[in-house]
Amino acid sequence: GGGGGGGGGGGGGGNQTLVTDTVVVYLHGNSSCRVDAIRTGVLETVGPLGASLVAFDFAGSGLSGGDYVTLGWHEQHDVGTLVTHLIAQGHKKVALWGRSMGAVAAILYSHSSDYIAHPPVALVLDSPFASFPRLVDDLIKKGAIRVPRIAVRTVLSMVRSSVRKRTGCDIYKLEPIKGVEQCAMPALFITGAKDEMIPTDHGTNDPPQKRIKTR
Repeated sequence: GGGGGGGGGGGGGGNQTLVTDTVVVYLHGNSSCRVDAIRTGVLETVGPLGASLVAFDFAGSGLSGGDYVTLGWHEQHDVGTLVTHLIAQGHKKVALWGRSMGAVAAILYSHSSDYIAHPPVALVLDSPFASFPRLVDDLIKKGAIRVPRIAVRTVLSMVRSSVRKRTGCDIYKLEPIKGVEQCAMPALFITGAKDEMIPTDHGTNDPPQKRIKTR
């Protein structure tokens, strides 16, 4: 991320940092980095609103250390660390704008009991998946993942074991849809009709009995 600051020359005046009441934290997607906040137009959108914008690289992405990303599982804790820091710096309102993996991390953070003290004031959620097992099933059905139907259960079990051993992430439990009823902040869900990875019904969350609610 980056910080704003102003400073005088050699006159002995101290540096001054402008702290706005509201800050928007941009959370990038898988196989991306903080630069996404510029190239996707987020900066252009947030700037005129008078809010600060913070973007950073999740662990395992961009310039941050780490070998793996976990599609939101551990990234929610990166969000928690940053939000806690921003609140301590004097920002009173923190909104989260996430894309793909970043959107999932934002949802998981928002309904985690670990971070109940600092809930975001609003969420912008661009193309999150509702459930990773459901997403895998959708991709197999459309042929994006070529696995014989008879072998799906076995292959997923092997992948689950490998991922959990390497990262501590249980892909079977990576379901941001579970717990969203605990989220009470405004949320804007964005889906793309031509998105080849995340089906639109993960954002609208059909069928209706599992529809995502905001209040």
